[in-house]
Amino acid sequence: MSPPKVYLFLPTNQLFQPLLADPRWPHFYVSFQRYINDEQLRNVASTNFGESFGIYRFRGPWKSTMELGFKQEYSPSSSSTPNPLT
Repeated sequence: MSPPKVYLFLPTNQLFQPLLADPRWPHFYVSFQRYINDEQLRNVASTNFGESFGIYRFRGPWKSTMELGFKQEYSPSSSSTPNPLT
């Protein structure tokens, strides 16, 4: 049996699972909100595309990671689609 590697390039596993309530962690989602009593907004859609990529695992609990994400919010009911809100 060979000893475990202590340095890994492009590791495939996570050191810990992503936090459930962390809105800044890059992940994939699509949401839709409908506002009833708002003059400016009626329907709002939000999309987020993102992922964490491990670059290099060091000895012990150290890992270099790249996090990429793209977030867009728009109103599909407006005359100009997409209409960025942020």
